[in-house]
Amino acid sequence: MISNILYELFTLFIYEVSPELSENSFLSSSGRFFYECIVTDDGLCRVGWSTMRASYEIGTDAESFGFGGTGRASHKRQFDVYGDSFGLGDTVGCFLDLDNAAISWSKNGANLGKAFDVPSHLIQAGLFPSVSLKNAELRFNFGATPFKYPQAGWLAIGSAEKEQLIISSKFG
Repeated sequence: MISNILYELFTLFIYEVSPELSENSFLSSSGRFFYECIVTDDGLCRVGWSTMRASYEIGTDAESFGFGGTGRASHKRQFDVYGDSFGLGDTVGCFLDLDNAAISWSKNGANLGKAFDVPSHLIQAGLFPSVSLKNAELRFNFGATPFKYPQAGWLAIGSAEKEQLIISSKFG
């Protein structure tokens, strides 16, 4: 079951938010997208972005980027202090700027600034929302309902146009 968490999260995004897309679609090309998650039960969690080649512990390999409740941003097992810790009741915004090849997060509406530059080969591979959890619960909003902290200049990930997607051969 744990090996299916990333796939299940992606499938939730596709079928509940954007049914016109296929489960083979990943963000690529251009645009500035975000989603929110609300911590509904304490525990360890990391939210962010991954390619389909990523490990199930996001932020621990070269294929994923994560921001954890401990207030650290991670990529390739490098855990850097970034913003504040977050926990029960907090809302975390996850931002993917494909136009400027950058990833950032927010906490309760306060933008924490750029955390990572995204290599072009990862943008070309396609990125999608990702999460790693241990004894934690989160509620995700990909744009099906109004955001708690709307962000000017950013689009809900669920509003991606077909031209902003690539098709993966991973599923099918």
